[in-house]
Amino acid sequence: MLDKLSKKIIQHMNTAESPSDTYYDFMDDLDEIAENTHSDSESVRAAVRYLEEQGYIKYSYTQNGIAFQFYLDHKGLHWKYFRRKEILDYIAEKWPDFIAVAISMVSLLISIASLTKEPG
Repeated sequence: MLDKLSKKIIQHMNTAESPSDTYYDFMDDLDEIAENTHSDSESVRAAVRYLEEQGYIKYSYTQNGIAFQFYLDHKGLHWKYFRRKEILDYIAEKWPDFIAVAISMVSLLISIASLTKEPG
């Protein structure tokens, strides 16, 4: 699941002229993203870490293994599709629960209706 800030970051990154070829560094670009998303740099940095963990973005590393850039991965480029799929998968998994709730609500309404009906 993506929180509000993560969605804003993904949307911002997808507005680049060529999102699949755009790289962002952790110095200047992080501040720019923070400004565009109306957040602070450290919150954006934390959200970027989360997006990397979730597979939406990837890091570029120096020879010493230090991350210095990030960019959109396939999942980040097509985040709306993956988000929609996540929701549909959840519904497919939970449909028996939804049906049980619907049956319970109908039963409750029938019970209330029969209690309020005047005899006669």
